[in-house]
Amino acid sequence: MSNNKLLTVLISAALLLASCAAVESGAAADLMQISSRAPTNYRTVECVAGAVVKEFSSQASIDYGVERVLYSGDDVGKLVDLYTFNRQPISKGDLIAEIELDVVMLSDELEKLRLNVENAETFLALEMESIRDGIAEMTAALADTGPREAEVLKLRIEKAKLEYEYYVYDAELKINGWKKEMAEINEKLLGVKIYAPTDGFVTGLTTISRGEAIEPGTVVLYIYFNDNFRFQFTAETSNFRYNMDVDIIVANDLSYPGRIISDPLSENPDGGSMEFKVELVTPPDDPLAFLNLISNRRITISGKAVELTGVPVLPYNSIYNENGRRYVMLLEDNIVKKRYVQIGLFTNQTAEIVSGVRLGDLILE
Repeated sequence: MSNNKLLTVLISAALLLASCAAVESGAAADLMQISSRAPTNYRTVECVAGAVVKEFSSQASIDYGVERVLYSGDDVGKLVDLYTFNRQPISKGDLIAEIELDVVMLSDELEKLRLNVENAETFLALEMESIRDGIAEMTAALADTGPREAEVLKLRIEKAKLEYEYYVYDAELKINGWKKEMAEINEKLLGVKIYAPTDGFVTGLTTISRGEAIEPGTVVLYIYFNDNFRFQFTAETSNFRYNMDVDIIVANDLSYPGRIISDPLSENPDGGSMEFKVELVTPPDDPLAFLNLISNRRITISGKAVELTGVPVLPYNSIYNENGRRYVMLLEDNIVKKRYVQIGLFTNQTAEIVSGVRLGDLILE
């Protein structure tokens, strides 16, 4: 055999060996022999029957059940004083504010009404006397009239009496209306006092200072009056549900038990996001201190939307992702095997294993 032919054979043999090695390498990609002398070099976890809890959270804010107390008068006044402060407890009937109205203007109106009443009463008395006299004259004339004329006169007398009653009723109605206005003005001259309509806490005050003008309809203060503290947040209906127990976390360091009190399925049967209401399970011993504590602080609602128990679980960090396919490194008879798995419910810490490994299998971390 010539040297050239020998070289060609050697090169062909080398290529064949390289090809076989590549095949073997590909076949062994999922199988790697571990040295039996040092198996403890590998950290493993056991696939056990455990629990997977899926938690959801959302930012929330306090839901103020607020009573808006207004100055409901008809006249522009002047704020005399406020008798409460922000973040202060308040009881029904407590004096909140006092407003002074324009005394000069009210006094002028009062005097006009007084003159109206005086003149109307004088005129009414004269008219009543005149009508009564007319009725008396017609009644006396009945004795001197014939039967036919008497019947006509009787009708005129009845008409006069009805007109008299109507005139007196209409005049007295107008006079009594003026007297009512006078009584209201006299009450206004004493000052307008505003009282708390319910028990609660003051959560906002008017910015009008003492001595400044205050108009009808102006909010004097806001009162938080819910018996229990409530919160509101927006989230997916699939994550939270009616009567679900949740944690109300304030500023990431204080946690209070809560319960969802709105029913998302009845209010939003098609799913999606909606606003939930949550209340404290146990009202705080010092509501005012709690209100001050949570004021302007971050509030999170956290709940266990899904919980599985007794399912095969592994630490989530022991599962790898390969183009969307999940796999683990299984240790079996001192051999590491790449094993594809299907996972179910998972969190950042734990994952449910639907298929691919069995309870008791050892997985490399």
